[in-house]
Amino acid sequence: MFGKNGKGRFSAFCFNDFYQVVSVKDGNEFSAQVSRSINTDKSPLQISGEAHKKTKKEAGIKISTPIKYIEHIVEIEELRKELSARFISRPSFKIFVNKEQLNFNDIPSDCLISKEIFFKEKKVILRLIDTDKADISTKQRGVAWWVHGRLVGGINWSFLKNFDAFDQRKSAAKKYNLIIEADCLHSLNLVLPDWSGFDVQSELWSEFEDVMIPAIKDLMDEPLEKESKLKANKVLGKVRSESRDLGSSARTKLISFVDEVVKDCPSLNESTLFHLVNILINLEKSSNKFNLLQKLSTYKEHDLDDLYSILNDWGIDMAKVVLDEIQGRLKTIAEFKLKMDISEIDEVHELQVLFNNSLWMFGPQFESIEYTSNKGMTHALKHLFKQPDSKGSRNRPDYLILPDGTVGFYSLPAYNDEFEVNGVSHLIIIDLKTTDLKLGTKEVNQVWKYVIELREKGAITENTAVQGFVLGDCILPFENDPMERGNVKITPMLYRDLIIRSEKRMLGLFNKVKEAPLIQEHIQKEQSRLEEIYNMNPELAY
Repeated sequence: MFGKNGKGRFSAFCFNDFYQVVSVKDGNEFSAQVSRSINTDKSPLQISGEAHKKTKKEAGIKISTPIKYIEHIVEIEELRKELSARFISRPSFKIFVNKEQLNFNDIPSDCLISKEIFFKEKKVILRLIDTDKADISTKQRGVAWWVHGRLVGGINWSFLKNFDAFDQRKSAAKKYNLIIEADCLHSLNLVLPDWSGFDVQSELWSEFEDVMIPAIKDLMDEPLEKESKLKANKVLGKVRSESRDLGSSARTKLISFVDEVVKDCPSLNESTLFHLVNILINLEKSSNKFNLLQKLSTYKEHDLDDLYSILNDWGIDMAKVVLDEIQGRLKTIAEFKLKMDISEIDEVHELQVLFNNSLWMFGPQFESIEYTSNKGMTHALKHLFKQPDSKGSRNRPDYLILPDGTVGFYSLPAYNDEFEVNGVSHLIIIDLKTTDLKLGTKEVNQVWKYVIELREKGAITENTAVQGFVLGDCILPFENDPMERGNVKITPMLYRDLIIRSEKRMLGLFNKVKEAPLIQEHIQKEQSRLEEIYNMNPELAY
């Protein structure tokens, strides 16, 4: 019944380095001394003083040792309390401490709840015992049926199989014992002849269940509610400072939530509940409130696993930095694709503005965030054109606005030995031509004139690397080769080729994620705006 694995006998080592064993069976007595072995490689124990003899003693086993380690002694009251609460549910198992047998009076009042009910005018006593510590399993826990001081069947929770709190997987089922003293079951002929259980097929047993189960549930609800309230108060106490900034209504909702969770999910440990409450407090403080929970509720199991993996590998801050950058670039590609389908599009307001943060489309060498639009160069070149400033050029001083397109200048600063800005190290010139204009030598030479003028004005030097791009929707035959002179390179390029290049730079992500709600929403919004401008008001087109 107990002691099957033999570990209990080693408890004597808590008080000394050896113990004496006396075992009696069938009139034969065996005795020996067990000590810790010095040579643990062969055996952890050393057995000596073995003896055999005949005896008239009662069968049983006795383990004893002189007390050497006094500091390990437990107070008698504490020992009686612990042993009685854990093992008294078996009436045939007698427990003695200093030759005094343990009984229900040794169980502290806060660990024992008793209740009397009546069935067929016969008294039934219920005793719920809180052992204070949850065992690893429910092997020694459950309902113990006592009839005339004898245990009927085994100790388990099968009688309460429909009571969720005492599911054998729950912590409550591993720390409580319920003793039911029902002598009337014998006189009502409900006990099986071999005392292995009850006649559960009997109508009388069904009547008995109808009376007992509600009474047992009421009895058990009391300690469970007390335990839940204690857990809730501990968690709420730990988050007091975090919840201080919440409004009174939010705090009330938080308290109600914690009370309901500890009641409905008793297996949820204190640490997990603490983390959950912290999440709810942060959600209450956030601008999106509980929309995140609504979103999470729609995810499948594998989605949640993937989300955990992302958060574990990247963290929220780093993942947002990466995704924001990808999002911005994919939106730029989407806009470019839409605008290329519009004839005579307004380059100033629709195309040139895209390049303020999109030089990456031309190649990895243009990724630096230090590239900025150079208004000074734009102003220095305006005298090359005989026309007065237009309204558009006054509104956008960072671009040159020409009859056949726009020109933007983006520069990277140079530094001297004292790490101070000293001129321009790299210049990018983007000349966007209107659609239906065929690119050729004339357009490339126009950019070369800008370079010469900027050198003469002192805006750049011979050491400044210049990359010029002339973009349009068509190129004259045999005119698509770049012009290179020293450290100046001017390349004619089709808009569609730039889109293809940018898509490759994004590893083909656009086609993979273009159906994402974020991208689709941006495309639809931009498409509606463009249709309104160029379809409904064609005269506004540049």
